[in-house]
Amino acid sequence: MKQKCEQFFRQVAEKYKFKVHELKILDDHVHLFVELHPSISVSKAIMLFKGITGYYMLKQFPYLRRYYRKHHFWTAGKFFRSVGNVTADVIENYITQSQSPEKPNVAAIKRHIIAKQKRMKAQKSLVGFCA
Repeated sequence: MKQKCEQFFRQVAEKYKFKVHELKILDDHVHLFVELHPSISVSKAIMLFKGITGYYMLKQFPYLRRYYRKHHFWTAGKFFRSVGNVTADVIENYITQSQSPEKPNVAAIKRHIIAKQKRMKAQKSLVGFCA
């Protein structure tokens, strides 16, 4: 199921010319690091990703309809963050760390980000967003 979900995310990105830097499908949420064209709003991109992937997931796995609220695959919630002053490496590392089957080692992630910050003076971190 995760492979299909990732396939659908990548199809949306390709169709709308979004550049996916990192994508991780976890058991109960998705981490997506994507570059959008300046003419498209973040809300519109999220709507496209959630709407299209949800449609295809429920079409591919119709038995899932009975488990989801009003037959919606995704919840109404979302979180996005602009990363203008953070390097792509930091974001990709954060997303990669969140892929581990057990809860990520937040202290290790923080140490890595702080060390990277010291090497790159202008960089801000994701320390406050580690869960």
